[in-house]
Amino acid sequence: MHEVIGTSLRPTTALSVGLKVDADALPAGVRAALQAGTLAPGIGKRLDGWPNRDLDVGAIIALSPALTASQKAVYNSWGPGMYDPRFNIDGKNMPVVIPPAFGLRHVKREIYTGDGVVSYWNAYVAITQMHGHGRFADPRIGVDVSNPPDLVSAKLQPLRAYSASRRRGPPRASTPGRRSGGTPFSTASRVVPGAISARPTPT
Repeated sequence: MHEVIGTSLRPTTALSVGLKVDADALPAGVRAALQAGTLAPGIGKRLDGWPNRDLDVGAIIALSPALTASQKAVYNSWGPGMYDPRFNIDGKNMPVVIPPAFGLRHVKREIYTGDGVVSYWNAYVAITQMHGHGRFADPRIGVDVSNPPDLVSAKLQPLRAYSASRRRGPPRASTPGRRSGGTPFSTASRVVPGAISARPTPT
């Protein structure tokens, strides 16, 4: 999906579905424009662990020309900050709020469903949702996906350790006109291909 976003998605469309631009990935000239105050929505510094409640995953998926009209209707029904990680597995439309990925240290089963540790979730998303190379199997939900060679397993433990190291920052003040649970963003006058990210970017 990141390749499609980088090559086929208009920057204005990308920003409209909640994708953000990492200011640190921008060329120096654009960063200078940021500092000078030439601004437009959706650009700022990446904040790992915070959920991007502006991100409209369903709307992004619905941009695919490979989907039927009925499939697009389901994906477009989710709305910003929502995601159904099992719709493509069980066909049931039950989106949930995108959770934060901080404050997980000492939590035995970080996944809200109780399926397992966050490594279970990362493997599930990497292999069944993003079609990464590896194998994910869970007979409880009837899923067995194999896409060799395995490029996922070796990354799961380091990623879990990194997630556990993320601590929640202080609460941010409410901004007039911002949806509850959203993220404030700094802005810039242009979008540079390759800099768009699904991670939230704070002011």
